[in-house]
Formats: sequence, C-alpha cells, structure tokens
Amino acid sequence: MLSNRLIQWNMALGLAGALALVGLSSSCRSSDANSSTAANSPVAAQAVADVVEDGSQDRVARVALVEGQVSVLPVDADDWEQVDVNEPVLEGYQVYADDNSRGELMLGDGKYARFGDGATFTVARLDPDYAQVELQHGALAYALDQWSDNDYYEISAPGGAIVPQQAGSYRVDVLPDGRTRVVVLRGVAEVTTPDGTFTVNEGDSVDLGYEPAQVNVVAGGAPQYHDAFDDWGYQRDTYYQSYSNYDVPQPVRVFEGRNDIYGILGLAAYGVWQALDNDRYVWVPNDARRAGWTPYDNGYWDYSSVVGWNWVSHDEWGWAPYHYGRWDYNDRYGWNWAPYYGNQTAGVTVWRERYRWQPAEVYFYQPPQANYYAFVPLAPGEAYVPYTVNFVPARDVQAVNFRPRFLREQRAVYVVSPQDLELRARPRRADRLQLERVARLGDEQV
Repeated sequence: MLSNRLIQWNMALGLAGALALVGLSSSCRSSDANSSTAANSPVAAQAVADVVEDGSQDRVARVALVEGQVSVLPVDADDWEQVDVNEPVLEGYQVYADDNSRGELMLGDGKYARFGDGATFTVARLDPDYAQVELQHGALAYALDQWSDNDYYEISAPGGAIVPQQAGSYRVDVLPDGRTRVVVLRGVAEVTTPDGTFTVNEGDSVDLGYEPAQVNVVAGGAPQYHDAFDDWGYQRDTYYQSYSNYDVPQPVRVFEGRNDIYGILGLAAYGVWQALDNDRYVWVPNDARRAGWTPYDNGYWDYSSVVGWNWVSHDEWGWAPYHYGRWDYNDRYGWNWAPYYGNQTAGVTVWRERYRWQPAEVYFYQPPQANYYAFVPLAPGEAYVPYTVNFVPARDVQAVNFRPRFLREQRAVYVVSPQDLELRARPRRADRLQLERVARLGDEQV
C-alpha cells in the first residue's frame, strides 16, 4: 500500500511544494534539484483527505519487542505489514505472530500485553483508562505491574471475557479445539461467560467451552500449564524491574503508571536526567555524547491513514522522546529532551495534566522543485502540524512567517526522498548544498 501512496506522492510532488508550509516554499527558487511533475487536483485532494485533522491519539500501544515476525493489519488496510519495535498499534488494528515468534505491546507505564507464536488478536478498544483485546487464536498475557482504580483491562475470547481486578499476570489461550483456557499467575480476575460472572484467584485455572456447562475451574491448577511462554514473560518482568536500579528524580516519577505518556522512567537506563531547577528536568541520552549526534538520526518514516507520517526510531529508548514533549539544544547539555511544554505568555514551563501521542514532533519543508523533503525537530513552544501523505499540512498552518528555530540554526536538518520512504531507509543529513538552500530560505523569509 505504501508503494501506491508513493506513486501518488511523486505525482503530487510539485503541487505539494507549492502548498506545503506556504511562507518557506513560496519565497525560494530551486538551483540544485530536479524538476517534478505537478499533480492534478483530484489526486492532491485525496491525499489531503488521507489523514485525520491532527494525527494525535489519546492512547497508543507501543511495539516494545519483536522476536521473529509480527504483523499488523491497520484500520482500513488491505495488506498485513510486518512491524518493528517502536511502531504504534492503534485501536482497531489486528495483530498476528508467525510460528516461532513472540511480541510485546506496551499499553502504558508498567502495563504489557505479551503474545506467543500463532497468536491472532484485535486491539478492540484503547481509551485513556480502558484497554480491550479480542483474542481469536493462540496465547496472550497481560502483565500489569502498575494499577490504578480507574484502569479497566479485558481479554475477550470465544469462551468468555477475562477482566483483571488488580495488578498481576493473566494469561488466556484459545486452543486449537476452540476451548478457552484462563490462568491467573498473579492477582485476581473476573471471568464472564453466558452462564454468569465468577472470580478466579491467583494460581487457579479455568477451561471455558462454547457451552455454559463446559466451564471447569481448577483451584491451584496454574502450575500444570507452565511452559516456555511463561518463562519468557518472567524474563521480561525481570528486565523491566532492572530499571529500578537507575536514578530517576522525584519530579519525574509523576509519570509512573500513566497510560497517556509512558516509557519515561526507563529512559534513565539510556541517559541522565539533569536539573534545570527544583522541579524541572531534562533527559540527556548517552548517544548525545557522540560527536555530531542529533535527534532523528536512527529510524524511518512510516505512513498511516489514521495518524499520517509517523517516526519509528531504531533506538531502544526511542518512544517517548519522539512522540511527546520536545527536544532542545543548549551549550550546557547539548541535545536534551523533556516532557514539559512552554507557555510563552506566562513565560513558564509546566507538566501537562494529560498528554496526547503525536506521530512526530517535526517541521517539514520542501524547496520548490526539489526531489526531496527536509525536516527539523520542533523546539519547545513551537506548534505541531500534522502532514498528509504528500507532506501537505493536514490543516491551515496559519504561520506564513514561521521558521523553526533549528532550521534557522541549521541543527539536525535531514532530507528524505520518495525512495527513502518506500524502503523505510534512514533519512540523510542535509549536505552542504542543501544547507545553503536552508540558509537562503532563512534570509528570504526574514
């Protein structure tokens, strides 16, 4: 499907350059790029309609681990797509793990859905406090290390619905003969069948058939079903528990257990939190110690008709810093990231009460007639703008004279071509000629 979109993308390249980010594109002339074919208006109109207004989501599941091959079928898609770590899984997506494959979705801070080979399920609902998956085949387990009284988690299966009541570990198998098996490794769950609702305690197992009379509860029956999938889940639990060995400042711990923004406490394993003042901290990745390192240096762009162009980082830590908050640069720490946002009127930075996931906090532009797009990270306080498949803003930018700070400073300027997009290739750092064009854009824009 991406190839079809890129055909449209090439057709609309010239028109996109004229429309995208009006102030920057309209003030320059090309001297170093090939000309492109202008699009007809129906194609461009379709591209603009391909993405929702702002691409943001209240809650998104993160692909936290893939062993083997795991595929998803996005909403309104015709083809299954193999997924990587740090890709988003949205409400309505179907997920499938090939034989001898496993995967893990992060649903929130300390909240995971793990699935084994042959598992097939749908993320049926994903609200701020409500997560439901429908398991059609194979094994799926909820590992809920954090818990809030407002949380609701459910696994729907052919034999019934399983709803955890507290933090713990809950496994459901849909067996080849159609039966559903529930095992409560830790915690307490409620199970609802056509015959009613009952409680399953820690260490118990339940077999559910299609008929109400086929319900069979075995007290203490969990150990007899212990297998390699459970051992793997324990290894994952141990991995996340190791995060507690790292120093996380108390003001940052406000993000512990959240569903809207998560993965922040684990950043201490890959960098250092530095204090700006008594209650505001920025995170400096260990990677930033490398000379020339910048954000968005290791990953690729992936398109979704639901959220638009989404950045998928190859860095193990590359979730929260690319979908929440903003990157900043200063002489003291170099590149750093924080989840706070700026209130320029009040002149302060504060934590948000609630966060929305964004596909990528960047600003795109295209010099007229260029055969590539360039992008830079948005600095604190700069407005986010989503983009359609042709990199046309999905809504009116309303900022003719806006130039991103890092574009002016020529920091972390990258270029991406249609071929890069189709191959999911890493973007390239802008070369000298491209940077010169950025400088001319800046001079003319002022």
